[in-house]
Amino acid sequence: DENGTPAFPSVPAQPGLYRFELLGAGGRRVYIGETTSLARRFANYRNPGPSQATNIRLNELFRAAIGAGDRISVSIVTVPSILEVDRRSREADLNVKAIRRLAENAAICAETGNGVTLLNR
Repeated sequence: DENGTPAFPSVPAQPGLYRFELLGAGGRRVYIGETTSLARRFANYRNPGPSQATNIRLNELFRAAIGAGDRISVSIVTVPSILEVDRRSREADLNVKAIRRLAENAAICAETGNGVTLLNR
């Protein structure tokens, strides 16, 4: 916004996965996360609390990227599918933390080796 605070698109207050992609002089950088509430998580990235180390780190990263003229895009998933052993696909329940973490880690692994710098620690 006009104060340099990162602004995010409107997202639902439901569980989901998200990916921030930063494109600029630093190359392609990606952060992937999971949450019980996309709306709350994005609000925390916009205005992080003093004890929210990851939110503070990403807020500073977004501000620096905006200042450098980088392009930042966000993607969200609220209804992912899981391919089961018998090759049938079913909807994954993102209300279950283990399933969100599994999907998050699969997305991180999918980005590995694609000439991308992963910002997850």
